[in-house]
Amino acid sequence: MDELQQTSEQILELSRMDRDTLSVYPVSLNEILAQCGADYETTPALAIRLPEQDILTPGDSGLLRRVLGNLLDNAVQYHQSYIQASLTLTEQRAVICVENDGADLTPDDLAQLFQPFYRADSSRSRRSGGLGID
Repeated sequence: MDELQQTSEQILELSRMDRDTLSVYPVSLNEILAQCGADYETTPALAIRLPEQDILTPGDSGLLRRVLGNLLDNAVQYHQSYIQASLTLTEQRAVICVENDGADLTPDDLAQLFQPFYRADSSRSRRSGGLGID
């Protein structure tokens, strides 16, 4: 029941996000990545790379943490020996990159990767990998 309720709440939140405007204010990407990385301090394979300068961007810190947490969860679950999360600034663009040495994704997978409920491996179940909406 708890899983069903949590999934229902996530679906409702996705629906609200599609029609509502977000609360956007300056957030520190350095701080968000550092905080999310701290959640995985018991994962020795994870390396966090941050620039010396603080990178601020307009955004919703809660949603950014959620997206980054989801990416890190997946990287931790499917890595073999390393995970790296990095933040860089290039040509006035902030880039957060989460890499691991897990399974390769096909071009079709990459095209759909950020769609709600999408799973690259159709054999995965809720028990082995979730619904793709955390």
